Amino acid sequence: MEANSYPDTWTDVSEPFRKAKEQIEALCRQAPRSDDPNWDRILKGLLGTLETLITAQEARRQEGLETPEGTGEESLVGQLHFLQQLLNTIPIPVFYKNDRGLYLGCNQAFEKFIGLPRKQLIGKSVHQVFPPELAEIYYQADSKLFDQPGIQTYETLLLHADGTKHDIIFSKATYVGTNGRTSGLIGAILDITERKRMERQVRSLGHQLLKIQEDEKRNLSRELHDVIGQNLLTLKMGLDNLHKLLASKMPEVVPKLSEFLSLIKQTLDDVRDMAQTLRPSSLEQLGLVKAGLQYCEDFSAKHNIQVDFSAFGIRESLFDNDTKITLYRLIQEGLNNIKKHSGASQVTIRLVSSFPDVILRIEDNGRGFDFKNSLDLAVQEKHLGLISMTERVSLLQGKLEIKSKLGMGTKIVIEFPSREDAAHVQKAKDTYR
Repeated sequence: MEANSYPDTWTDVSEPFRKAKEQIEALCRQAPRSDDPNWDRILKGLLGTLETLITAQEARRQEGLETPEGTGEESLVGQLHFLQQLLNTIPIPVFYKNDRGLYLGCNQAFEKFIGLPRKQLIGKSVHQVFPPELAEIYYQADSKLFDQPGIQTYETLLLHADGTKHDIIFSKATYVGTNGRTSGLIGAILDITERKRMERQVRSLGHQLLKIQEDEKRNLSRELHDVIGQNLLTLKMGLDNLHKLLASKMPEVVPKLSEFLSLIKQTLDDVRDMAQTLRPSSLEQLGLVKAGLQYCEDFSAKHNIQVDFSAFGIRESLFDNDTKITLYRLIQEGLNNIKKHSGASQVTIRLVSSFPDVILRIEDNGRGFDFKNSLDLAVQEKHLGLISMTERVSLLQGKLEIKSKLGMGTKIVIEFPSREDAAHVQKAKDTYR
């Protein structure tokens, strides 16, 4: 590195780290930026190391190792070396840049991660170090951070020394120089590749479990319809014939027979409903939209709750079979929750394709509830349907939002990437990897 690329004084070196320490303190006080429980520990470890750097610099000043005017370039280089050694004690990749986005330095963990020596990194931009697709992401993020100084955290991919692209979390903070202006940024990297791999594995297992459940429901539905339903139908026909034969010969038993016939008919209807709920044949025969509309109409007639169902921009090609059954189940569970808990008289359901997402909205005019934490409240009040809905939404790689207030009804909004967008995202990830 050339001499004129070093800071002018030792204060210029320590001040950025002092400001970075303040920024990271603020980051630690905020809500966690990662699901990884180690992230908070890592940030606090980084904070401690930065504090050590600043304290060490102050101690060296007090020991007379630096005069207020500075001791010249030779002494400054030596102290920068001391600073670098301390920075290398941080076990996670750390880097820092100037206000033009050029690398000023990094620790050994960063060198090892990207497979590039620090001497070859200093003075270069992200476009000179990383592949164009990734470099542009980093450049835009840095530009946004410089425009809005503070703290920035986001997930992206980073080219590893082994040639693969790792899933990582960037956590960056701007620092202010002695002139009071933003002088650059310092960043830390959390490698979440393994976590992401495990998440993908969990989703895959979840899909397999869902498929097994649906297969079992289909088999049970078939048994109910083909065996129990047929037996009940045969029994009903037999009692009908017996009723006719005994009507004139033994009129005293006719009322009891009529009661049994009524009970059998009700049981037969219940079995058919159960079979239809377990495996809706209409979904395969009519498609998602028409099957959803039919279910809402049947639900409305059976439970005296007005259900307004509409779909916009929905094409059957948007969904595979697993997604169709998942959406159908979400509508079922949403309506069942309303029937059991809300006391609503009106429900509005909208299924909308709004690229790149598909949105399912279920809203009722019921009593609502005091909503703080959906899963905790669901367990406490035995709203198990909400838990089931949350699990199904996670399989769609979507998000579920619930808004509810006492006396003001409940609104559930589910968003997930469409099949076309999901394929596009996966193709992009495969390209990057």
